[in-house]
Amino acid sequence: MRREKEIILKEIARETIERYRRRLKQFGKDPRTLGWDTVENQWKRFSATLAGLPDLHSRTVLDIGCGFGDYLHFLRERNLSPRHYLGWDLNEDLLSVARKVFGDTPG
Repeated sequence: MRREKEIILKEIARETIERYRRRLKQFGKDPRTLGWDTVENQWKRFSATLAGLPDLHSRTVLDIGCGFGDYLHFLRERNLSPRHYLGWDLNEDLLSVARKVFGDTPG
């Protein structure tokens, strides 16, 4: 049973990587690549994540499924840069785009 679950999870990961790879080829660095409709709506959703949070300047943010790192851009645009930010994504193609924008430096 465990082996079957591992196979299923690997297949889900493979399909997910391929879906975003296709979207990246189709749309480029665009919110639609990540399943968002517009930047405005993406930012509205990001704004909702800040409700009730303490000051981020002394915090660490782990952005799972970071895509292009748009959440970090959103935070910086509002002068809310966390002490440390770590973006993680399954898709190396998306991470490559993020690294071009933000570099590959810790924090």
